[in-house]
Amino acid sequence: MEIGILDSNTKNCNALCSLVKNLEYNAIPIHTLEKLLQYLKKNSRKAIILNIDTIGINNKVIKEISRKYQQATFLCMSETRFHPDFKEAIRNHIFACLNTPIDADELKYFLKSIDKSRMS
Repeated sequence: MEIGILDSNTKNCNALCSLVKNLEYNAIPIHTLEKLLQYLKKNSRKAIILNIDTIGINNKVIKEISRKYQQATFLCMSETRFHPDFKEAIRNHIFACLNTPIDADELKYFLKSIDKSRMS
């Protein structure tokens, strides 16, 4: 499974890509929302990790993207545990929300869960 990682912080994005590769998944670094949309147009059956702290995205944009690319599975990550502005998106459009720094075991669990759900 290929994982697109959207984080405008290049250093953090590359570090997460390395972690994902160590978990034996293909990781693609993405640094802007525009590049994410181009990436999803090529093949929307992807898992996407969004750093909601760095990319300037909001609840409405997440809803629009997830509705347009329904075969994609979206995870978000953030330093903050509580995001009232993303309540609806997290409830209805986000598979999971991970705290940063990312715990490798937690990430592995969610990626395996996404893989299993795609096989069924």
